[in-house]
Amino acid sequence: MILTMRYFIILIFLFIQTFSYAQEIVLSGYYNGINLFVQNPKIGEDQYCITNIVVNGRRASPLKQNSSFDIEMSFVEIGAPVEVRIQYHRECTPRVLNGDVIKKRNPFRFVFIKVTDSDIKWSSKGERKYGKYFVRRFNKNHWNTMHAINCKNDNGTVEYDHPIRHFSGENKYQIKYLDSSGKSYYSDTVTYSISKPPVTFSPGKVKKELTFSRKIQYRIMDISGKVLKSGFSDVVDCKNLETGIYYVAFENQIRQFTKK
Repeated sequence: MILTMRYFIILIFLFIQTFSYAQEIVLSGYYNGINLFVQNPKIGEDQYCITNIVVNGRRASPLKQNSSFDIEMSFVEIGAPVEVRIQYHRECTPRVLNGDVIKKRNPFRFVFIKVTDSDIKWSSKGERKYGKYFVRRFNKNHWNTMHAINCKNDNGTVEYDHPIRHFSGENKYQIKYLDSSGKSYYSDTVTYSISKPPVTFSPGKVKKELTFSRKIQYRIMDISGKVLKSGFSDVVDCKNLETGIYYVAFENQIRQFTKK
């Protein structure tokens, strides 16, 4: 009888202990390349709130004993369903700070792209956090990145515009989007022609200044290709350049001049 009573008391103790750990947060969605981040309150001297974490049936081991940490989910395939179970003590409550990162997001796509005399405009849908846009121009048989822009992290339709300076003649532009998982997307190519006379510069042998026929984005380089000066102007002060041969890059040209 005494043994039976002791056994009964042990069962009750185990039930109470198990019940005290029965609190659970369950989140489900799709893995988009970003881990969940949780706040894990401390209880007592050496114990934390969260007792167990299971991601798609896989238990986190060892469990991190920190006041905040990310839940490692990189073993889940990008875009695959994910279920996260966070078990914790009854006397506390952990917080998931970025639960929206596993929400199902619309697939990324460009909606439109347009070039005007002074800027390039585009809109898109399905951005991801930490994504980036790259404004690119086709020049000398290569796509060159002109600007990098952080995305606004909006799952709806988002519009962008960025100032741009065209070369004389035909210009080809394209927007590249790089999401947080490393996947790239490309907009349609847009052509814009502008009938400005080609930029010229003088003199070929410079004493003090190099002059362009109009204000232009330029780079002055030494014979090794190192950029010594750059800017947007129609006059470049060259007095501090040492005597020798230099190159100037502007529009789609690279020309040589001599500093006396």
